[in-house]
Amino acid sequence: AVFLFVGIVALGLAFISPNLAALVSKRGGRDSVGQALGAQNAANSLGQAMGPLLGSALFLWHVKAPYLLGAGLLAGVALIAAWNANTEKGKE
Repeated sequence: AVFLFVGIVALGLAFISPNLAALVSKRGGRDSVGQALGAQNAANSLGQAMGPLLGSALFLWHVKAPYLLGAGLLAGVALIAAWNANTEKGKE
């Protein structure tokens, strides 16, 4: 079961990473594509380093804290995305 879930996560990352890099380079502007991709790479590296540390600290504080924080962040991002979609729809 663990190998199946790790495989699903790896497949999802294989789809997300190139698309995210393309979006960042597109929004970075013509003159600062390298700077935008560098900032995205730095944020990715920081997340890979700090994520386990934060998760471990939260787990030591309270067993359910990492899961609740993750669920709260996902719900917040979903609400922001829905809000932006409705705002963009209203402008048309």
